[in-house]
Amino acid sequence: MTATSPRMETFSLTEVADAALPKHWKHPERWLRERLNRGELVGYRLGREWRFTREQLDALIAKYTNVATPAPTVAPVPEPSAVGLSPRTRRRLLSA
Repeated sequence: MTATSPRMETFSLTEVADAALPKHWKHPERWLRERLNRGELVGYRLGREWRFTREQLDALIAKYTNVATPAPTVAPVPEPSAVGLSPRTRRRLLSA
């Protein structure tokens, strides 16, 4: 009996573009190819064709996912202290 190894599921640039990129982009495959050639994304080449594994597709989606962060709290502005001010500055601050 021959044991068969499980086949690795891979995706072409077109499949990845359909699954992960906005539909209104004019050239999503070009966008992916440029980032693969620059080393910004991870994939592998078979001949002249780029392929992605499921893990690489998940990493692509995770890399470009926007994570909401809570708005920073703004500390209240303290009242200016009159200690150490010249008389002229003190008058200017009190009149404002």
